[in-house]
Amino acid sequence: MKKYIASHEYVFFLLFVFAQLIGSVLKINTKLDGTIHLTKYMLLGIFLMSAILAYPLSTLSKKWLDHFLDQKKTDNKKLFTCKGIYMWLYLWLGISAMWIPYLLAYYPGIFAYDIPSQWNQYFGVSGYNTQHPIIHTILMGWEIEVGQRIFGNYNKGVAFYCLLQLLVLSGVISYAICYVNRLTSSRRIIIFVILYFALFPVWPILGISTTKDTYFAVFYFMSFMALLNCCFSGIKTNQIISAVFFLTAGLLFRNNAVHGVVLAALSLVLLMMIKQYPKREGLYFVTIFFFCVFISAGLFGQLKRITNASEVTIAESLSIPCQQIARVYSVKKNELTEDDQAVIFQYIPEEKLVNYRWQLSDPVKAGLNTRLVESDWKRFIALWLEFGKRYPGEYLEATLCNTLPLWYVWDESMVSVKHCYIEYSFFDFTSGKVVKNSQFPGLEKILTNTCTKGYILEFPIVSLLFAPALYVWIIIAIGFILAKYKQYKYLVLPSFLLGYVATLMAGPCILPRYCINFIICVPVLMICTGNILRRERDEGINYG
Repeated sequence: MKKYIASHEYVFFLLFVFAQLIGSVLKINTKLDGTIHLTKYMLLGIFLMSAILAYPLSTLSKKWLDHFLDQKKTDNKKLFTCKGIYMWLYLWLGISAMWIPYLLAYYPGIFAYDIPSQWNQYFGVSGYNTQHPIIHTILMGWEIEVGQRIFGNYNKGVAFYCLLQLLVLSGVISYAICYVNRLTSSRRIIIFVILYFALFPVWPILGISTTKDTYFAVFYFMSFMALLNCCFSGIKTNQIISAVFFLTAGLLFRNNAVHGVVLAALSLVLLMMIKQYPKREGLYFVTIFFFCVFISAGLFGQLKRITNASEVTIAESLSIPCQQIARVYSVKKNELTEDDQAVIFQYIPEEKLVNYRWQLSDPVKAGLNTRLVESDWKRFIALWLEFGKRYPGEYLEATLCNTLPLWYVWDESMVSVKHCYIEYSFFDFTSGKVVKNSQFPGLEKILTNTCTKGYILEFPIVSLLFAPALYVWIIIAIGFILAKYKQYKYLVLPSFLLGYVATLMAGPCILPRYCINFIICVPVLMICTGNILRRERDEGINYG
């Protein structure tokens, strides 16, 4: 029994159940206006309950894994037998055809709230800044301008940009399906993957969104595939070049992604230190990660110099500290002395603190006195640590509430943040240059009501596919499985994905479009993990 409790299955389900029970308490807490809190006794009770529930769940999972590994190799004929390039072309054309109605329904595209700033920067209304990736601002503006020159107006220019992006995303997803087809002979798996990618509305809606997330997801996924090929086929020059190119490009399309790559590299160093990771492969991957970080930093610096871009406020990076202080003020206001409140108001005005929202830091951090913080970092850190020492429970709750969608699978706060699951708004700020003109208003209404407004989350099982936390826990589970079967060199894959996930926890909120880059990797990772565990028996399969 003692040995079993220390098993990988038990530890995973202990963490999973504990997180879900904590999430349930926090969800009740927010609905009851903060009347229930995570006391140390409640945490102890939740831990004991988790320890009990983890036992049957881990037992069942162990039996399922053993059954999976005991199955004989199937001789099912592949669903696709044509050459790879033709299969990719058929899939690309088919998926693109299925997605284009989304573009027509939201024609000329989803002009979301990030775009006014980027539009003004590119077209000279305002100077460049680093709030949004400079390379995306330039790419978006250039493609829209090219479309305008070719087709005669900016409406068609925006549609041109969205169409190109849609085709790029569908092409990458078609490549993923082709890769899976090489790894498995199961028709059911291939059909499921095709249906998931072709019918899951998140993909085409993001494909026609003008925010930076789609291109970042494309480059991030391709760098993940390059790492996967390095694991399967060995670290070769062409794979290293692919990994460096795609990862460097990805880092330029999202500011916080650099920190995720650094965390992934450090996790590999830690694994090598405890002698559970092959040093040769580990050193290669760590070198690739840090090389990409340095190259992207250099390119970013050049882009800043060329565009004369200004730095944005540090408030974004202080989202969690702002939420923690705001929660202390919101929950413990009656216990705070006048001096305490006066010090807090120096950094965040009272009118901002009363707007505290547990899942979104924007209302509070918008009032942060960044000049005062930057003028005396030690004073601010001392204040933050002092309140954390006095009110650790409120600090913990503020952090957990702000990151709930990453670890609680039944969370719906993504909808309450922007009143929709995926942003579909059209912002009119171009003085009539770009005008919403849906070609299929009926389809737009259906998609808006079912998918973007979050009504789909009301369906218990289907809603799980829309929960970022589900994919995070699948990645964690795969990490445990790889460790259990001593497939250590493949741990670079979950480490790479979880490194980025960790950076999201420091952000102002969790939105689905922030998570799409690792969600797109999960189906491929799951299937590849199955092949990794059965590769000795399935020697005939080409893994590279």
